[in-house]
Amino acid sequence: MGMALSWGFKSRKKVSVFSFAWLLVILFVALLCTAQALLLFSDILPGVATQEIKDSRFISNTENITFTLPEGWRRLDDAPEYFPKGSDGKVLYSLGKEGTSCTIVYASMSERAGFDQVSFGNRVFSRDWQFDSNWFLPFEEGRDVAFSGSERQYLRSEFRFTSLNRRDNRAFILLNQNQDPVSDVCNDEMNRLLETVEYYYEDIALDNESEGLLWTIKEFSNSKDRERIMVLFTPQGSSENYRVGTLPDASNDEFIAANNKLYYLSYSDDPTQYRSNFSFFNPLAGTSGVVDGTDFINSYVSSLYVQGGNTYYLVVPADNPDTLDCVLLDLSKCMGDKSLYRVDFSEGSKPILVAENIHAERILGYDSEENAFYLSAGYGDAGCAVVNYWKHHDNKEDFLGHYSACADLETAEVTVEEGAEVALIIEEIQKKIGSPQIIKTIGIASGGILSPVIEERKESSWNRIFFEN
Repeated sequence: MGMALSWGFKSRKKVSVFSFAWLLVILFVALLCTAQALLLFSDILPGVATQEIKDSRFISNTENITFTLPEGWRRLDDAPEYFPKGSDGKVLYSLGKEGTSCTIVYASMSERAGFDQVSFGNRVFSRDWQFDSNWFLPFEEGRDVAFSGSERQYLRSEFRFTSLNRRDNRAFILLNQNQDPVSDVCNDEMNRLLETVEYYYEDIALDNESEGLLWTIKEFSNSKDRERIMVLFTPQGSSENYRVGTLPDASNDEFIAANNKLYYLSYSDDPTQYRSNFSFFNPLAGTSGVVDGTDFINSYVSSLYVQGGNTYYLVVPADNPDTLDCVLLDLSKCMGDKSLYRVDFSEGSKPILVAENIHAERILGYDSEENAFYLSAGYGDAGCAVVNYWKHHDNKEDFLGHYSACADLETAEVTVEEGAEVALIIEEIQKKIGSPQIIKTIGIASGGILSPVIEERKESSWNRIFFEN
């Protein structure tokens, strides 16, 4: 992704200190001119800048979005003189309308960073996003202005704030550099721009020499055919994100890293027959496939648990009764029709049936000393939760008890209604057996070595990678 420059000097002649100093000056000036040239032409030289504009289409490999500039708009070389910067505000790039002071700023800034809302803005839909806007004033100027609902007030120093969901604290901000009220024309052109915003990823092929970070993300969309879970790669020392692969059949963004592959649950949405299985994706080779022996017909996997190189999973019939009936109404409603399997994903291995007639729907963990599995079935709503617990060992299942509690949504204070002693027992069991290593990011080193990386990826906050590589 980068370019290294080096100079070598090979001469039998002596170089004076004076001439060497001049040589350094010349090199410095040359480098400075080169850097300025790159900055000046960064909008038109692909591969030089992380953002570029092609035929009025803005493309970003760092933000992974693209949109079309309205006619008469261009990217501004300098940061805007007026910007209602909050405590966390940062201008990433800005656009201006020719012949006016209308400005659209793409920024990293939270909506409530010291501003007063004075009215609602427009709601706009693109192919991938729904945008909801609000009009604000800086706190000092807005404290005496009453909120007017959907009616714009056309105030001095006003700005329109439009959040970009699924991009951490990113927003489009419309304002006037002279701080006059924003015209309806500029506001409408902002709407036209937002209607063209789409997620954008350039594809990249990895190999054993690739170095960087591997992670997953689910891009939601108003167009269901574009809603995808993707495997992304950030090269070492770069802030650009590239797409390694798309997993259109992934049932969720929960993965198991083993044997330099990502394993995941896939499904078929054929209305005549529900089918699911374990699939794999090799990010270094770009290959994918289905794990032998994991074809689940009219059933699904309700829980995964990874320990010691083995993956344990519960298979549930597709027509299984609602968990709510099992947990809240009657314990006898918990159907003992689930099966527990183990697979290690090694070459040629197939799943092994571990236990049958299981009532629970979630694997809490495995105690190797007792050769026992701890499992649960639970339900939660409006701050309250109810959970049943079981222990499965020696081909039998023991019911451990029932726990229910509610949390105050304002204070987060938890009130236990039933089963406090059961909760303490389960807490001690989980401390004993520990938890599998769950990460969000995988590091790739030269030689094709995958390793866990403790790095938060807020854009993919829902993903979970069980690392057993």
